[in-house]
Amino acid sequence: FNYDNDEISSEIINANTDSILYTFKNIFGKEPNLENNSNKKSIEGFSAVIEFTGDTDFNTILSIPKKLAISIAPKFCGFDIDCDSLNMKDMVCELINIVASNIIKQMSNKNLNVNMSLPTTFSEHDYAQLLSIDLNSEKLYFSMMDGVFVVIVSTAKLGASFIRKPGN
Repeated sequence: FNYDNDEISSEIINANTDSILYTFKNIFGKEPNLENNSNKKSIEGFSAVIEFTGDTDFNTILSIPKKLAISIAPKFCGFDIDCDSLNMKDMVCELINIVASNIIKQMSNKNLNVNMSLPTTFSEHDYAQLLSIDLNSEKLYFSMMDGVFVVIVSTAKLGASFIRKPGN
């Protein structure tokens, strides 16, 4: 890794992209399409974050719009979930947890040791606070079924740090 600049490494981006494609294909039977993100806006719905520390530090946020979350719930959980239920947040946490496990495997295959935190859901206010930290972020938009979801990969800029570390 080149730590002299503020770019997110291709290893981190590729591990996130490949993990989303692999996980969603195995759970839902088809890979989502990676979309051009130039004109995309923020996603209002359910978001969860997992933070990674070790040989490199980064976090991954999965944001799924409400309509898509309702559609994928029966395929992921085997039953419908009410949009206002705490179970919906739990579903998004579980989904990012599975993706994160694959990210760790991908990083390990590149001889990079990273540990992950527990997944945490958050609100739009929490998201704004997270992004107020001096971070480099890249948004990856994916489409599937009847919606678009986003994965936001962030690294701290030189001299900055994340809110929490795994185990804290």
